[in-house]
Amino acid sequence: MNTNQPHRISARVWTTNGWSANAKVEDVAAFRTYRDQVYPQRHFPPGTRLCAEGIRGGESVGLPCVTLVD
Repeated sequence: MNTNQPHRISARVWTTNGWSANAKVEDVAAFRTYRDQVYPQRHFPPGTRLCAEGIRGGESVGLPCVTLVD
C-alpha cells in the first residue's frame, strides 16, 4: 500500500465481554497522523481483552489487543 496518499481513516474499539465503540471517520492527507480517543466509562473485569482496529482506505492497518488486569 502506498502510504503517501490521502485516505479515509476510522477505528473500532471493543472488548471480549460485549462492549464496542466506533471512533470518528476522518479524511486525512498524505503524511498526516490520525488520532482519536474513545472513553469506555465503565468497569471491565480483570481478564477482559480490549482490542482496537484501524481502517485506512478500506484496509485494516493493525489489530492490537491487551488483557486488562487489576
